Amino acid sequence: MKNINEKGFTLIELLATMSILAIIMLLAVPNVVGIVQRNKNKTYIEDAKKLVSLSKYKIKSDPSLKSLLQTHQSACLSLQYLDAGKELNDAPNGGTYSNESYVRVLLDYAGEYNYEVQLLEEDNTKTTIYRGIKATDSKNLTDSTTASKSESIVSSNATKVSCSGKMF
Repeated sequence: MKNINEKGFTLIELLATMSILAIIMLLAVPNVVGIVQRNKNKTYIEDAKKLVSLSKYKIKSDPSLKSLLQTHQSACLSLQYLDAGKELNDAPNGGTYSNESYVRVLLDYAGEYNYEVQLLEEDNTKTTIYRGIKATDSKNLTDSTTASKSESIVSSNATKVSCSGKMF
C-alpha cells in the first residue's frame, strides 16, 4: 500500500492566497502613493519656510537691504541670492529648483515685513513642468493641513508669477 502523505499546497489554496494578496494591494497602494505625495508637498512647504527664514536673516544682517526696503517698500530676493550655501539643492521630485523662485519682501505702513514666497521645481525633461509653491503669503505656510489640500501647492504645470520689486 502506497502512503500518499505528500506535503504541498493545492491549486485552490494558492489561488485563494493570491486573491487575498491582490485585494490587500488594491487597498494599500493608493494609500502609500497619497502618503508619498503629501510628504513631497510638506517638503516644498518646509523649503519655502527655510527661504523665508533666510530672507529674514538677510534683512537683519544687511543694512543696505533694510534701507532699500524703507525706500522702495518691496524687494525680491532670488533663490540664488538667499541660498548661496546651496542648502536647498534637493527638490522633492528629483528636479532642480527654478531660477524663478524668490521671496518678495514687503514693508507695510506699520513698519512690519510681509513675505511672499514662490518656490518652483523644474523637471529635467524637454517639456519643462513646474511643481512647487506658487506666490503665496508666508503666513499661509504655517498650517499643518496645507500640505494635503492647499491650492498654493502646484503639482503639475504651474504658471510662473514674476516678482514685482527690486530683484536681488
